[in-house]
Amino acid sequence: MKAQLGLAFLGSALLVVLCRPHQGQTVPAIPPSVPTATNPAGRSGLSADQRAKMNSRRLRAAFQKLKSDSEKLAEGSAQLKEMVQNSSPHTYSIGIFKKAEELEKLARKIKKRVKRGFR
Repeated sequence: MKAQLGLAFLGSALLVVLCRPHQGQTVPAIPPSVPTATNPAGRSGLSADQRAKMNSRRLRAAFQKLKSDSEKLAEGSAQLKEMVQNSSPHTYSIGIFKKAEELEKLARKIKKRVKRGFR
């Protein structure tokens, strides 16, 4: 049980490190919208400048969400580490298990968002 908990902690710490943006890393470009049957020209009634501003705001908001979730993951990882250090070597609390599951879900959410490229 202790080895499994150690692996869970190590995995969450590894995700924190891997999810941080590297120096010089850029955000993938979002392809232009595909024309649809109801909107054959691909126009939404907005000017190119308005669409660019909206896209820029959306990307900034998505990146801000990624940063806040990554911060939550780092804080939760530190809390989990403290919980493990304060526990007995023979028994573990349910709180440790729940915290590890919570961090695992958050890490998957972050990974999915990064993999999609802020779409």
